Amino acid sequence: MSDIVQSVISSGNLLGEVPVWDVREQALYWVDIDRALLQRFIPASGEVRTWAMPERLSGFALRADAPGIIGAFESGIGFCNPDTGEIDWIAREGLLRAGTIFNEGKVDRAGRFWAGSKDESLTHSTASLYRIDTDLSVTRMADGIGIANFFAWSLDNSRFWLADSLVKQVFAFDYEHATGNILNRSVFKDFADGQTPDGGTIDAEGFLWIAMWGNWKIVRLAADGSVDREIAMPVSQPTSCMFGGPDLRTLYVTSARWGLSPRTGRAAASGECLCSRCWRGGRRGAEVWRMTVLSRPDWIAVDWGTSNLRVWAMHADSAPSLLSHSNLGMGRLASDEFVTVLDDCCASIPDLAGIEVMVCGMAGARQGRLEAPYLKLRSICELWRPRLSARRPPHRVCSRRGRGQAPPRTVRPGPRTQSAPFGAIYIPPQLRRAEPT
Repeated sequence: MSDIVQSVISSGNLLGEVPVWDVREQALYWVDIDRALLQRFIPASGEVRTWAMPERLSGFALRADAPGIIGAFESGIGFCNPDTGEIDWIAREGLLRAGTIFNEGKVDRAGRFWAGSKDESLTHSTASLYRIDTDLSVTRMADGIGIANFFAWSLDNSRFWLADSLVKQVFAFDYEHATGNILNRSVFKDFADGQTPDGGTIDAEGFLWIAMWGNWKIVRLAADGSVDREIAMPVSQPTSCMFGGPDLRTLYVTSARWGLSPRTGRAAASGECLCSRCWRGGRRGAEVWRMTVLSRPDWIAVDWGTSNLRVWAMHADSAPSLLSHSNLGMGRLASDEFVTVLDDCCASIPDLAGIEVMVCGMAGARQGRLEAPYLKLRSICELWRPRLSARRPPHRVCSRRGRGQAPPRTVRPGPRTQSAPFGAIYIPPQLRRAEPT
């Protein structure tokens, strides 16, 4: 079946960019950079809402712990409440190099916000890549960039990709998920034929989807950089794309009419938001994460099912924060990998020594598959008895059955509760004793 591409919003954007699908709201957010607009589209109702931003907004992420966004604005990085337009600046003076402005922004799976800049003259490689950590510290990660675009992280959190539209290349880095460091920059894809990579996303199979500015198409790249598939667009300047919809199988594409003559050929749809229903092959997007400003949680919940491992930072007075989601179930995840995942998730949270870790796994507990990680935890944690038999607290964490990305629900224990959690007191790696032989 051929690709079905249609216009869903006649937004008339000068420079539509940075589509972000919000799983919580089932809504699409994106910006018009040149007109300083933040926009939201709810497919279920057809509602479109627009907020005027106080400055040009080139990249953003929704916040996990509070209303609003974190944004890469024209003059700096800050939190913004769209309803009031007020900006709480994180970094501003002296952040950007002379002659550069922000051009891209996206959040990684650890809740860190990444922002890239561009040379205003569009001729020099004087721009940089920045990382804003969950403690709000700002680090310049890479230099020598012309126009920063397309940020993506591999599904196993081992690689990071960045496109430089000025030199028409996509670069790959080794990525350390626990620290956010990137190393060993190399050319992943060189569009030597003059095509210009802009923004994009990654799908659930690990393929990269990139909008090709000025080339009327979206390309899908395989892990070796080869072109796996192309989708023709009715606009010459697609700018970025993002999977959305209840099943994450609809590809939303932003576009621009910047620099185009009103009489230009098929430019009538330029500046609109388009969508393509990706039927063939069951393509599905990887979930978009929210920016997290982490404080010490009340406890860590590990929801370990037969096919997925999710780690949550649990707070008694606020919503849980998803720290990690791995497609590795009890039958595939060894005890060493279990501890590595837990350490990676906890590395970005301050002051975790002595925090309680609750592990839930209904099927695994009944079948005895938790024995290996339980024994492994004995070497890194001070174990305590299961909560149900030890203290019967008023609340505990239980895994939610069924598909989806919903956090563990809080329930009261009772005779019908099926899960059999065990717990431990987490000890950071630097404070652990040597493992017994």
